[in-house]
Amino acid sequence: MNNKKSPNEIAEKLSKLYGNTFDEIIYTKGVGISGKIRFAELGIDKDKILKEVNKTISIQQGTIINDKYPGQFFSGYVWAEDLYRVTNEKKYMEILVDFVKKYYKINNSTLPNACDPTYRSEDIFFTSAIMGRVYKYTKNSDYSNILSKYLLNIPTQKKDGLFMHNLNAEWNWGRSNGFAALGFTEAISYLPDNKETNKLITTHKNHLDALIQLQNNDGTWSQVLDDKSSYHEFSVTCMIAYSISRGVRLGWLDSSYSSILDKAFNGISSMIDDIGNIKKVCIGTGVQNTLRDYLNRPAISGFDHRGGSLCLWFMTEYMLQYKH
Repeated sequence: MNNKKSPNEIAEKLSKLYGNTFDEIIYTKGVGISGKIRFAELGIDKDKILKEVNKTISIQQGTIINDKYPGQFFSGYVWAEDLYRVTNEKKYMEILVDFVKKYYKINNSTLPNACDPTYRSEDIFFTSAIMGRVYKYTKNSDYSNILSKYLLNIPTQKKDGLFMHNLNAEWNWGRSNGFAALGFTEAISYLPDNKETNKLITTHKNHLDALIQLQNNDGTWSQVLDDKSSYHEFSVTCMIAYSISRGVRLGWLDSSYSSILDKAFNGISSMIDDIGNIKKVCIGTGVQNTLRDYLNRPAISGFDHRGGSLCLWFMTEYMLQYKH
């Protein structure tokens, strides 16, 4: 790596900016808290950072969970496993155990309750993040089986390997593919002993290989992946880079992916300035009606919970791989 900013330097900046609020329970905030904990594990200020995290999460400890909450709410608590890992306090994982009970089989469908019936890509991440973590904790095979059947029967992966945003949006929106890559990465990470894991890896690699063909020369991926007129988008680049980094580190991707990963790191690094401002994160985006709608989605630069949190996840994963 010849970039002037190291993963540790970038992660240190981002850990001061992100993971500091949980006023809204959503993955964009939860991933930041998770990333902050992961960075604490790698650094000398572990106790200080964990104290900050405990202060942040105390805001929402009394929240009542009910069936109305969607997956993006559940995945706002991804940090619970990280905090359990460093404190060994089971109360954090029990939060996720309560959530996972909302994911159950619907009659003969492979789509579990709590997932959007149109197979939105966001659910690939939301569902995998919760069910995978709880399976690892409980070893209840019901959770791993529901998750693997769901992932292997998603009808939105096209013949070229890319994912539609949902059944009604065939365009190759960047972050919908980022959610898919991230979701399969989470599932494979937590389901290594499932009988379907090799099939999950095959599906995931087909997707990543299709994505790699669309990587820009600067290492990034675009807002609409196969449209050269669209802007180079920060969050999808972090999601794909994280997925590749985790796969290489844990061994389901071979070393041939490393050059793609390093190129992605350089692209991400070039979009962060010296004080942690980031460039071109697509705003929150529901399913759109036309390709033009996706191309026209505005980008945020400066501070953005989504982009900063996902980047912090990537940088801590990348640091683990290269042991900076």
